[in-house]
Amino acid sequence: MIAAMSAAALGSYDSGLACTPGANVELKWNAHASEWGAYEITGCAGVNPKLSLAAGTTYTFDQSDASNWCATRQRVPRLARIARAPCSSVRAPSSQFRVPND
Repeated sequence: MIAAMSAAALGSYDSGLACTPGANVELKWNAHASEWGAYEITGCAGVNPKLSLAAGTTYTFDQSDASNWCATRQRVPRLARIARAPCSSVRAPSSQFRVPND
């Protein structure tokens, strides 16, 4: 009974579903999706979606959500301590990627 209650409380997440994102890809970290956590992308269903990217398009991967920074970068909490800033005030940069035409 306890195991059933625990599983129900955690819920389940679809993983690896196909998704075609817009040019601005907003990423968040879901620490509850699995033992190790998983990424969510705004506009995509489930976690760890399989992205279909269009050739010749430049995508911006926006990791500015506070969930990304402290959960996924081991050295960031250390940098936040050095800067005497709370971890939530330190943001991951965005990065751009252009999909080649060929």
